[in-house]
Amino acid sequence: MVSRRVLALVGAVCLAGLAACNSSVDGASTAKPSFNRVLSFGDSLSDVGTYAPAVASVGGGKFTTNPGPIWVERIATDLGLTITPWETGGFGAPVTVKTGYGYAQGGARVSKQPGIDCDYVPATDSCAITGPLATPQSKQLDAQLARGNFTDHDLVFLLGGSNDVLYHANLVAAEAESQAVALAEITTAANDQVAQIARVLATGGKYVVTFTLPDVGRAPDGVAAGAQAQALINALVVQFNTQLRQAIATQKLDVVVVDGYALLNDELSNPAKYGFTNTSGTACNPTLTQDTSLLCSSATLVAANADQTYAFADGKHPTTRGHQAIADAVKAALVAKGWR
Repeated sequence: MVSRRVLALVGAVCLAGLAACNSSVDGASTAKPSFNRVLSFGDSLSDVGTYAPAVASVGGGKFTTNPGPIWVERIATDLGLTITPWETGGFGAPVTVKTGYGYAQGGARVSKQPGIDCDYVPATDSCAITGPLATPQSKQLDAQLARGNFTDHDLVFLLGGSNDVLYHANLVAAEAESQAVALAEITTAANDQVAQIARVLATGGKYVVTFTLPDVGRAPDGVAAGAQAQALINALVVQFNTQLRQAIATQKLDVVVVDGYALLNDELSNPAKYGFTNTSGTACNPTLTQDTSLLCSSATLVAANADQTYAFADGKHPTTRGHQAIADAVKAALVAKGWR
């Protein structure tokens, strides 16, 4: 049986750093766009503070070494813009709809519930506020479209799928699902991800960036889970990434694809290139943070400056330095595409 250690964390993605990216089917565009909004849809890697009200008292708020900015905040800042949460709440705090365009929520899957660690309410197909809200990416997009269409001055990011990988790895670990069924479900998740990309493009969006998934099994939690769990996670991740690329190519969607899978592998093979001295431990003290970077702050680091020298904040999520690496990769992708 696969170790159940693969399961539990709010959020679910471990891009600890990226350094390059792949552009879309049509190559570089000729005209550089002018952006006035950055919009982000996805999970914990892009969550700019959905759960902050519940954890602000301990200095937490995002899935990283708080208070450091995450990658999408850095991108917005570089454009002279800001990105703030669409809504806040969860973990006991009431839901409050905000005015921001940071829709990503820790624990969210691409299009299905329950999310990771979700207190699922079948009657409403949603998560109770006692845990993470984990609104699926598809419903995040519904919320934006209820506010209005996209424009050609929007820079739109969609990053999701790792929570689907962990959800189905969990079921296989519990012997509640076969690996064959899990692979089929992951194929569906990848197709759903591409469907969301197509929705953005069909409703006025023009500048869209998405990501292949990193091998979350190579993060500290995955390593601790053991070789069998790592092999399962890798198989699911590879299936998602293969289907994602195939569907984008088949539909001829003009987007940028950042290759998180190849680049996380490169980071772990060549940590000095990314400024890391530790890629196996966590910068946040798990005893002080209940094993999640959502509760991590400068006061709970394992060592001074760990947010800049460690690749991982917790068992899956990147440190401040890791998010800088992701932002650098995205910026390089935008330049290569001719969007910056």
